[in-house]
Amino acid sequence: MIKVTQLTKTYETTSKRSFTAINNISLEINAGEMLAITGVSGSGKSTLLHILACLDKAYEGSVSIDNMEISKQSDRKLAYIRNNDSSIVMQDFMLIDDYSVFENVMFPLMLQKLSKKERKNRVCEALNQVGMLANIKQGADTLSGGEKQRVAIARAIVTKPKYIFADEPTGSLDKKNTDGIMQILETLNQSGITIVVVSHEQSVANHCKRKIELLDGKILS
Repeated sequence: MIKVTQLTKTYETTSKRSFTAINNISLEINAGEMLAITGVSGSGKSTLLHILACLDKAYEGSVSIDNMEISKQSDRKLAYIRNNDSSIVMQDFMLIDDYSVFENVMFPLMLQKLSKKERKNRVCEALNQVGMLANIKQGADTLSGGEKQRVAIARAIVTKPKYIFADEPTGSLDKKNTDGIMQILETLNQSGITIVVVSHEQSVANHCKRKIELLDGKILS
């Protein structure tokens, strides 16, 4: 479970003025939920997602994951959480072009104490879940956008996380690939993974069980 209480995130600008990206937000995300965070550009949705994904602990208020307050954890502990309990999927895929599909998906497992056989089994299982097992030896730079996002999701689930945070995961895809990616995320959610999706597209948000709309850093609805 994720609990956010009176969260405020402020940035200092180059003109020595402050900009409040998140303004006194409180919400709860239950285990096994699939939540969409929507809003126009600049509404604070990506900032909120990055905090939930343990990428930023400099904020006011409280954010706890499984009763653990993020801001009180060491960088090493947060890195452990990101490598084991949660994963993030980005709009631009973040694949290593010089690596094969197999190498990209296996990369997060290099930080875990697993045998070579177990790593291979996990990679194959993850790729099979997203329909990319047949491309296991293919270079990442030869994939289409939809294929790259499927591989990115496989990389996200190979560590068997409890949480997946997706930041505009379909932002650069056409409708067919968007529907395919959202169906994969829905299936993963049905398996028990808590999923939080940031998107400005209502058609994407409609795949989620609950929607939160942000405006100027506040929850609008």
